[in-house]
Amino acid sequence: MAKPKTEAKRKREKPQEAQTKAERCKWDTAYCERVEALGAEGKSVPEIRRALGISPSAWRNWTKAHPCFAESVELAADLAEAWWIDVGRKGMMLGTNFSAQTFIYLTKNIFPARFRDRQDHTVSGPNDGPIVQELRAPDLMSIADPREALKQFEAFRSSLALAAPASAVTKH
Repeated sequence: MAKPKTEAKRKREKPQEAQTKAERCKWDTAYCERVEALGAEGKSVPEIRRALGISPSAWRNWTKAHPCFAESVELAADLAEAWWIDVGRKGMMLGTNFSAQTFIYLTKNIFPARFRDRQDHTVSGPNDGPIVQELRAPDLMSIADPREALKQFEAFRSSLALAAPASAVTKH
């Protein structure tokens, strides 16, 4: 029995080789749709890059050079966040079959700007101004007893942030 022509043609054609790095990193507008679709599946930036087969540097370059790609990246991040929020909402209905701890851990680490535990600390002086430190040295000349003057001086010296450790202080 004769083989159909299509099979005979396939045998003669060269099999397609894997794409080279240069071919994978060549810009194409089709990447925009693919990025958005992967974001809608909840994929993170590294997962999207892996799916596209591109490096972090190519990602950065494309984001800078192609406004449509940058817009797709932003939309993909928003779609991914929405996907994860939806997972959490659906998971609440599952009861014991849903690991809230794992969900919290993942969302805090995938979207740290929005879901991390925030602890903002502000240190300032009066009326939100700068902190002013005043250094007041004891008036050693007014102390008549030299031993008392030395005690006052040592107490002052040990209160300084740059004071030498007690073991380095020489005793007279």
